[in-house]
Order: sequence, then C-alpha cells, then structure tokens
Amino acid sequence: MPPVSVQLPVTDIAQAYTAAAGRAQLAVEPWDPAGPTLGEKLGTRVDYFTVTPAPIVLTSGQSLALTDLVITAYGLNGNVVEAAPLKLSLEAPPDAVSLERAVETQRLLAIRPGIGRLWIESQLLRGTGTGERFRLPVVIIVK
Repeated sequence: MPPVSVQLPVTDIAQAYTAAAGRAQLAVEPWDPAGPTLGEKLGTRVDYFTVTPAPIVLTSGQSLALTDLVITAYGLNGNVVEAAPLKLSLEAPPDAVSLERAVETQRLLAIRPGIGRLWIESQLLRGTGTGERFRLPVVIIVK
C-alpha cells in the first residue's frame, strides 16, 4: 500500500520583530498581508536565526504566547540583527492546535495530541545572491 500524504493547512498568524540585545521578548503584531515594515532594515541581510524553545512541547489545554519565543537573528558576519522582521505561520491539524486562537490571540493553544510546525521566515534577504529568505520550522508536539 502506498504511503498516504496528508496536506496540513498553513496559516499566517503574525508578523514579528526580533528582540533588541539584552531583551528576550519578541515583538509580535497581528498578521498584515502587506507584510512587516522593513524600515531602516532595508538592505540588511539575515543569514540565520535561532529559536527557543525548540521543539515546542505542550500538553492538551496548555498554551504558549508567541511573545515567549526567543528568536535571535544573525547577519552574514555573525553579528546579531536587532528588530529583524519575521513572518510566523502555523502548519498543524486544526484539531491539535487552534488556528483561530493563534490568529486572534497570538497564542498557540494545544487542543489534543498531535504534531505540527511553526514556520518562522525572515522578511530580509539572506545575502546569498539568490533572493532567498531564511525559513525555519519549529516542531510543535502536543501530548
């Protein structure tokens, strides 16, 4: 029997800006299809970023505020890029993680056991010359 492929919905839930040095809290705003403001960061490159916690482990009924994530962006020379604009998207079964609550409250609410991904994508180019942006999936496990 061939493997079954299941398509999970991917929902854009928020735009965010990495925290300033010495301050761990992520600045999160409701998603705007026009995208986050690049402002003074236009021309800045983000090579990669780190995310804590990773993976995100929740029990049914538990929630995690997106502002509790610690995302640190790094430029081409390894320097920290403050206020780097990000797009956050949720890929998860709707019966495992509440998609509506994630959009409205910017919290990940675990409903029942399952697995999904929080996609974090830099809105700044990577600097490789290919026009790509760094994109990182963080696994969400609901026990």
